[in-house]
Amino acid sequence: MSTRRLTASALGDIVSLWIMMALASATLWPIYQSSAFLVMAASAVLLGTLIAVLGAVFRWPAWVVLLVTVGAFALVGVPLAVPAKAIGGLLPSLDGLADLFSGVALGWRQLLTITIPVGDYQALLVPALVLLLTATVISGSIALRVRLGELAVIPPLAVFVLGIMFGPQLVQMPVPLGIGIFVATVGWISWRRWRRRRAATRTRERDAASAVLRLGVGTRTFVAAVLVFAVAGGASLVTATVLTPRGTARCCATSWRSPSTRATIRVRSRASDATCAMTRPTR
Repeated sequence: MSTRRLTASALGDIVSLWIMMALASATLWPIYQSSAFLVMAASAVLLGTLIAVLGAVFRWPAWVVLLVTVGAFALVGVPLAVPAKAIGGLLPSLDGLADLFSGVALGWRQLLTITIPVGDYQALLVPALVLLLTATVISGSIALRVRLGELAVIPPLAVFVLGIMFGPQLVQMPVPLGIGIFVATVGWISWRRWRRRRAATRTRERDAASAVLRLGVGTRTFVAAVLVFAVAGGASLVTATVLTPRGTARCCATSWRSPSTRATIRVRSRASDATCAMTRPTR
């Protein structure tokens, strides 16, 4: 299996992803307001980043990334989102797994009908875990593997909007959060576009240098060809002048030039007529 090496620009994408996911997670804080949410959010973002990086390095297809994400969700979901059902606080139990996967479908409706903040009550942390883990994997995979990496801002923005929708009616710190997510989004997009322009500029510079080199080689080849044809033509002319009688040469030259001249005149007159007809203004 072929692998790829992460560059410094990829590390910049990861940092930008973390900034946007932190701002998006801030809109979920009023819903939970507990230390369990902080642990879950940080773990989900780090785990999602790890999956995205491994998928980019080892060039996993989309279905492999999906299977790894689901497996990681099942492995860490109970300790992070249903901590009361975890064995020793670390291992998932059967009851915990049942609550975990049922919370994927039912947790959203419960969040809309329950009084907030909910803390780590039952399995209500599951929707937040699904949001943060999925958004991080998708956004990181786009940023590290897709040419239009600017699209990576969409999943964090979706989490930001959903956090506002499921949160209280009065959003906490709306202006700082709005300005922060706006600046982070524009900064990430601008940085990605600057990187693409720089890469395109370097490619054009290399192509220009190659073109100059090719032009030099082509010029030398052309000059050499002209010299060869000049020598060959001069030798042929000398040979023809020496071996052919002067009258025959003049007769052959006349009979060769006359049809060509008349054909040239006819072609040029037709071209000029066509040009006049094309440029003649319409009444």
